[in-house]
Amino acid sequence: MKMRINLGQTIALILALVMLFGLMPMTVMATDTSETPEEFALESELNLLSTTTPIGTVLGEHGGVRIIYQGFIEEGTRTNLRVQIQNDSDVVIIVQTRSEQINGNSIAGQISRTINPGNVYNTHVAYHTVALRRHGIESIDQIVQTSLNFHVILERTGSGRSFTLPATILGALPPPATPHAPPPSPTEPVTAIGNEIMNEDGVRITYQGMTQDRIGGHIQVRLRIENTNNTIRTVQPQFTAMNRMLIDSNTYTATAPANSTRDAMISFPGARLIRNGITNVDEVVRVSFDARVREGLGGAVLFTVPDVVITPDQTEIEPPLEETRRWLPAGATNRFADVPNGRWPNDPVSWAYNNKITSGVGDGTRFNPNGNLSREMFATFLHRIAGTPTAGASGFYDAYTVSNWATSAINWASDEGVILGFYGNMFAPHRDIERQQIAVMLFRYAEILGLDMSFSSDTFEEFPDTARVSDWAEEAMQWATYHGLITGQRGNMAPRSNATRAETVTMLQRFVETFEIPAPQTP
Repeated sequence: MKMRINLGQTIALILALVMLFGLMPMTVMATDTSETPEEFALESELNLLSTTTPIGTVLGEHGGVRIIYQGFIEEGTRTNLRVQIQNDSDVVIIVQTRSEQINGNSIAGQISRTINPGNVYNTHVAYHTVALRRHGIESIDQIVQTSLNFHVILERTGSGRSFTLPATILGALPPPATPHAPPPSPTEPVTAIGNEIMNEDGVRITYQGMTQDRIGGHIQVRLRIENTNNTIRTVQPQFTAMNRMLIDSNTYTATAPANSTRDAMISFPGARLIRNGITNVDEVVRVSFDARVREGLGGAVLFTVPDVVITPDQTEIEPPLEETRRWLPAGATNRFADVPNGRWPNDPVSWAYNNKITSGVGDGTRFNPNGNLSREMFATFLHRIAGTPTAGASGFYDAYTVSNWATSAINWASDEGVILGFYGNMFAPHRDIERQQIAVMLFRYAEILGLDMSFSSDTFEEFPDTARVSDWAEEAMQWATYHGLITGQRGNMAPRSNATRAETVTMLQRFVETFEIPAPQTP
């Protein structure tokens, strides 16, 4: 006999299930590779009967792992759910999000992050604006309920154990000005400049102080690597944290030849520090990282020393003053056969080559000054000016089309908010870049560095083609023309024209010199 259920019965059944499960207390589902999985109740501060979940609510907690709600914020083409993950367990964990829903609609916004014991990670689950709009959600004010699972994998335990923390958030409050404060650190010995922080198998690391850039607020942790082995050793800092907060840094691999000493550093970008409530170097009380040591230049991993800790002595935090890092000047001649000496664009092209922003095209003997520049190549040029910092995956759905040599640049530019993409979540790496797009990206990068963002429209309005500027680029174009980064193309701004390679390095040279941006620092 076939059972028939009409529409009314179906709706009634769904409503009954929603009421049933909506009033049930949340539970944590623990999974294990053993025969008897552990199950336990989740003690959460979340009150499901309230209309809005307060900032600071513990969304889930188990075994020393705690998820704290930090609010929603619209950033570019994404709406980000900010959370803080605290790992007070004694093992490394990997936290992933699954089964994300907003207002009952399945909307992907996954994260996956490795967190060392004792560290805190301020992160976000990114929901793309286009995906939200497909379900009628135009702003965070329209978010009624968000549900997702935080899946926690216990790494390095050898058991493959994991557990899941289901979470429900009602409403969408804006995040606080600074992240929820992590738990206090236990008292640890003070690290003075020159103190040894690691000594393992012939590789010794000493702390050499910290510096902070005047522009951008980046903080550099200086190290000295001593290799007493008879072969090359390469040291790679990983899982860098400051004040117990996991912060992706521009970690420079330090290669020490046999029986030698090399200086190295870990650079924390200013924008990422601000997101974690750190603005000045004198606020730093603890730095930690895992030191991975390889044989040779890129050989096998010999060993990893976890949780190398620095607790800086605030009375002598900065090493002796150094001369401001300077860009190499342009030369009177250049190596490219298709760039004439003595006239434009020799100076900006020579400057860009001398400072390793470009190496030319083809076999390196030509620059192709009149050729158009792709979006991925511009991201690469700007990435080199920044010092080639590292970052996680960009998340663009066409990321698989990015050239291998441009991947790290696009990841960095996306992570910093320099590029946001268009048409929802597309970067279009091989499309030629427009002059107004360059202005927008430089404008965003200048904001990240804390540069002079003042401008007037006077210079902008002197051009006859202001009507050609797209609405989203008008502010950036006014700023760029005011500061002389864009001076025109045969009397016009030509905002929608494709930028040539010569025009691009000219804009970049003006950008660096106008705002006195220090050259990137390398060990």
